[in-house]
Amino acid sequence: MATTSYINAPKQGSDDSQKIPGRFYIEYMYMEFPDVSGNNYNYKVDIREIVTSFNITAEIFSPILTLSGSIRDTNNKLGKFLISNNIGNSLTGQEKIYLKIVSGYDDEQKEIIQRFAIKEYPNYIKTLDFPNNQIFTFVAVSEFAYTDRLMKICRPVKQNTFANIEKIFKEDLGLAEVKLEGDGQEPVSKFDGLITIQNPLSAAEWLRSRSFDQDQSPFFLYNKVTYPGNDAGTVYFASFGGLVNNQKSPSKDLTYKYRQRIEYEPGTAEAYAEEQTRILSMTSNLKLDRLKTALEGGYANRLNVTDFSAKTYYTLDYTTEESKPYRIGKMSVVPWKSNKYKVDGASNDGKTLYDVPETSISSVQISFAPTYGDPSTALTNSVTSSLSQNIQRAKSFVARMNEYDHEIIVYGKTRLNPGTILLLEVPTVQKYNPDASEVDLAFDQIVAERAPLDATVSGRYLISVASHNFVDGVYTCKIKLFRIEDLPVTKDSQTIPVELTPPPPTENLTGVLPDQQQA
Repeated sequence: MATTSYINAPKQGSDDSQKIPGRFYIEYMYMEFPDVSGNNYNYKVDIREIVTSFNITAEIFSPILTLSGSIRDTNNKLGKFLISNNIGNSLTGQEKIYLKIVSGYDDEQKEIIQRFAIKEYPNYIKTLDFPNNQIFTFVAVSEFAYTDRLMKICRPVKQNTFANIEKIFKEDLGLAEVKLEGDGQEPVSKFDGLITIQNPLSAAEWLRSRSFDQDQSPFFLYNKVTYPGNDAGTVYFASFGGLVNNQKSPSKDLTYKYRQRIEYEPGTAEAYAEEQTRILSMTSNLKLDRLKTALEGGYANRLNVTDFSAKTYYTLDYTTEESKPYRIGKMSVVPWKSNKYKVDGASNDGKTLYDVPETSISSVQISFAPTYGDPSTALTNSVTSSLSQNIQRAKSFVARMNEYDHEIIVYGKTRLNPGTILLLEVPTVQKYNPDASEVDLAFDQIVAERAPLDATVSGRYLISVASHNFVDGVYTCKIKLFRIEDLPVTKDSQTIPVELTPPPPTENLTGVLPDQQQA
């Protein structure tokens, strides 16, 4: 990477009033090496001029940040550094990378300050055409993710899941904070249990999978590329409902539009603002595979429950309805004709996918242990306290979340992190007539600019994966999104009410079989 690419603003003919999209500055980027004992990291070398490109990726399903890049070393800079400091003559795979990047975009969170541990060097290239060049790629992860693989924990779980997750990251992995985001509410999931022998991050994920808010919304455990305000590191914890409710109206700079051209003069503040919210590329995975989603329990699903303490067996049927502004007619199907599934008063046989829970059936076993018949003293585990009450909606949520998604490329902003909600505005396709008169063409252009938005791809979306790419002196973001308006709305979560404390075994010894229940 050439010296002039530390910052990609022109060196002449510009001033601070001119803004260039994708502008960034690398304040520092150095690799740190251990000494011969492997215990101390006291040797640092600046690698800004030999790193040709790199990207930092964060996703909402993992608290681990990933750094990958390419190094082009034409004068054996790393090798000479190692030999001159008597710490070896080659890379060991135990190096660390520290970096600080300042975005040129006027944002409250402009700085990316992170530390990574090298995980591997997957590729090394050296050709006969360029014998003095060596190119290799590297993959690095958050420091705590590297040490996590070398640790095992085993301990009891007491009450709130968030408190136990916080303990893992602070005491075991050495982070400074687990920050609650969204509406700032902790999960309502509370139980007593045991973390079996496993890595700390695996235990944290197990606890996260059993964390739900009061509206049965699942929680995410994730990270951000921006500087958290401390050097020890921070991870973030928030429910889906909390993120959505806290970002009902995305700000103007988070409203991205599909534009063929820019209205204002290049170099002006107005043109810069338009470029920063312009969709450069868009790829949509419009699977719309309704059958697959139904089989995964996206629209309706059934849960078979075996209660050992009460010696009962019953089923819970979860059904949903369409999400506004969609009409039920867009999702209605007639899967088969049968008297059993005949809809009363309808002109056709069959049911919508929202009302066929037997397309996806799962099972769970529970066991309550109340003391002297007092429900308040019931000993609950993660299944009775969290899964049995929330698993059906969570199953529907995951299936619908993966129904279809978008990948867009925009100019870089450090605030584009997992959990952030964007508003996409993509107009419908307008007909173009090359034989029309100038007056007609001018009219067609006005119509195109005022075209209605395409309901299939426009709307509010939540960032699930954000890759911050620094290539050829330009900062861009490749973002994966999923629509939040299209997730299911609960209509009827269960056909058989289940109390917290089941009846004594003498009252119900056999339970009710699924085919004996009313659909």
